[in-house]
Amino acid sequence: IGNLTSLTNLDLENNRLTGQIPPSVGNLLKLQFLSLSQNNLSGTIPESLSTLHNLINLQLAFNNLEGQIPAHLFQVSKYNFSANKLICGITQLRSCASDGSDSEIKPGEPVLDWPRRKRVALGAARGLEYLHEHCNPKIIHRDVKAANVLLDEDFEAVVGDFGLAKLVDVRQTNVTTQVRGTMGHIAPEYLSTGKSSERTDVFGYGIMLLELVTGQRAIDFSRLEEEDDVLLLDH
Repeated sequence: IGNLTSLTNLDLENNRLTGQIPPSVGNLLKLQFLSLSQNNLSGTIPESLSTLHNLINLQLAFNNLEGQIPAHLFQVSKYNFSANKLICGITQLRSCASDGSDSEIKPGEPVLDWPRRKRVALGAARGLEYLHEHCNPKIIHRDVKAANVLLDEDFEAVVGDFGLAKLVDVRQTNVTTQVRGTMGHIAPEYLSTGKSSERTDVFGYGIMLLELVTGQRAIDFSRLEEEDDVLLLDH
C-alpha cells in the first residue's frame, strides 16, 4: 500500500481487516482522509503516521490498537492559496482578489478550461460529501457558493468559510434555523420552512455548478440593461 503515493482518500472502514497498520502508510504523503475504523486491527499505532502532513481526518476507532496518535500529526495544517484562485472569479473567466473583487485575466495567467472546471466541480462535491457523510456530527454548510470554494495551485478545490455552518446529529434529517445564506444560492424549501439539510447544501452546489457551466453569475443586476431577469435560474 505504501506504493500508492498519489492516494488522497483511503476508506477501509468495516472491512474485517486484521493484523497491524503497516508503517508504509507513512509513504502516502498526499493522504488527506484515512479511515480504518471498525476492523480487527491490533498492535501499536505506527510513528510513521507523523509524516502525513496533509492528513485532515484520521479514524481508528473500534480496533484493538495500542499507543497514541503521533503528537505532531495535527499540529499544523497549512494551505497555500493564491489570491487569484478563489473560485468566485471563474464564472466569467476572471481572476479574483482576496477581497472577493475580480479583474480581467492578464496575458499568460491560467484560466479555468473545461478539465479544470470539472476538477473544481468534483473537488467541491467531495468536500460536501465529507461534511455530510464522514463527519459525526455531520456538518450542514448553509452557504455553498463559488466564493466559498478555494483553489490551490493545482486547482484542487477546498470548501471553506464555515461561519454559517451547523452541526447536526447523524440521526436527524434536518435542522430548523433562521434563514441564512446568499441570495440566489438558497434552496426554496429552506426559504419557506427554515429547515436546512444536506439537500439544501446540494442545491447551493447545483447553482455553483450552473455558474461553472454557463459562465454567468447566479444573480447579476447588470442583466437588467438588456432583459427583465436577474436570476440565472430564470433563463
